[in-house]
Amino acid sequence: MPADTSSDSAILTRRSSRLSAKEAVTQRLGLGARRRKNSERGIRAGEIRKSSRTTRTKPYFEPTISHSVPFEAEAESSNTRHQPQPALRRSLRIAPADLVRRENALFAAEQDHKRQAEELLAKVLNAEKQLQETAQLLSQIAERDQRETLSHLEEHFLCPLCYEVMSAPHSLNAGSCGHSFCGMCILKWFFSRLHVPCENWHESVDCPICRSLLTMTPEATPREESTFPFVPNRLASTVITSYIEKISTPPVNTAMTVKREENEGVLVSGSKRGRNCSRANKAKEEEEHQPRTPDLDAWRDGGHLKVEWTRKDREGKAEMGRLLQSWKDLTSTQFVGWKLRLGV
Repeated sequence: MPADTSSDSAILTRRSSRLSAKEAVTQRLGLGARRRKNSERGIRAGEIRKSSRTTRTKPYFEPTISHSVPFEAEAESSNTRHQPQPALRRSLRIAPADLVRRENALFAAEQDHKRQAEELLAKVLNAEKQLQETAQLLSQIAERDQRETLSHLEEHFLCPLCYEVMSAPHSLNAGSCGHSFCGMCILKWFFSRLHVPCENWHESVDCPICRSLLTMTPEATPREESTFPFVPNRLASTVITSYIEKISTPPVNTAMTVKREENEGVLVSGSKRGRNCSRANKAKEEEEHQPRTPDLDAWRDGGHLKVEWTRKDREGKAEMGRLLQSWKDLTSTQFVGWKLRLGV
């Protein structure tokens, strides 16, 4: 009996220990489940609070209030920022002594600028005067050189028949004659010896200067070119042309013209301006009254001597070329026609 009782108690003890272990496990499992539920509930509650907070903080759009209030605040802050402070206003004030000192400094600077302007204007006028004197001297030298050129031209290159500067100079085709004449002058001299009734030259044509005889013009055609009675003097033509080009161009005025504005020179007194104007007028009058050579004026571009020489030179070269081109086959009747056309 006692043995059965002890065994039963042992069995009960083991059962109770198993139940307590099961209850402990069950309690732990229930605690974990409750904790998970609580954490899930906390997460949901946090999300709900966050969404509700976001909904409450979202402003309702009112255009008039949300736009006008910041602009007005910004305008008030800018006005406050730009308004000078009392201490700054006091610092901007200038004392009367400082004003007087500044005015005196400005007046002194103005006087100094006036003095510098007058000195600069005096230097400019002096430089202009020197330039005018130099230009006048160069012009006189150039004109003197042109007069010497014209004198040399008239001394060594005058035509013995018309006593003018030779145009289209030609020499006679004679072995002992070296005289040159104007192309038109010697051409007229040659055809003046032609006898119209006979339509031929009865005797040899001679040089108007040295009387050297030319070769008789053969009547038979075709003639040789060596029987042509004229030879162009190309050396004399080149020298004469260069001399005429030299004297036909007026001397270049190398004076430098200084351009001024209308308001320039206002610092100069009226008396100084008057003296400057009088000097300029005097220099202009001296230039206008400077003695000029009439012959040089006639040889300038457009002068009557230059125009006449150009016409004779062109005409003489053209007539000589035409005669040389048809010389081989000219008949006696054609020679008479040449004489009548030349008016001799």
